[in-house]
Order: sequence, then structure tokens, then C-alpha cells
Amino acid sequence: MGMGSGKRKGGCGRTSSEFLGLLLLVLGVTTLCAFVLPIKLWLVLLAGAMIFFGYRIFTS
Repeated sequence: MGMGSGKRKGGCGRTSSEFLGLLLLVLGVTTLCAFVLPIKLWLVLLAGAMIFFGYRIFTS
């Protein structure tokens, strides 16, 4: 048996594919919102998201 025998696991694991999917989702939503929403509402949404995720990271 050589070193190349057997099944090899792919380089892209489950966590990296989930992260890539989340990244694409966030980029798509922000691009859509940038064209649709007015600037004041956009800033309020970004500030709220930053506070929410900062709190989640701080308490975890």
C-alpha cells in the first residue's frame, strides 16, 4: 500500500463552505440594500448590526 491509496478528504471542509456561503449571503444583501435603502436607514442598520455582533462576540 502506497501513501496515495485510499480516499482523500477535500480541502474545503464543512466549516469553510459554511463561512463562504455566509460571506456570499452578506455581500449580496449589502449590495442589494446599498442600491435600495436611503443612506440614513443604511447607517442605522449597519450600526445596529455592529452593536449586535459585538455584543455576541463579547459575551461568548
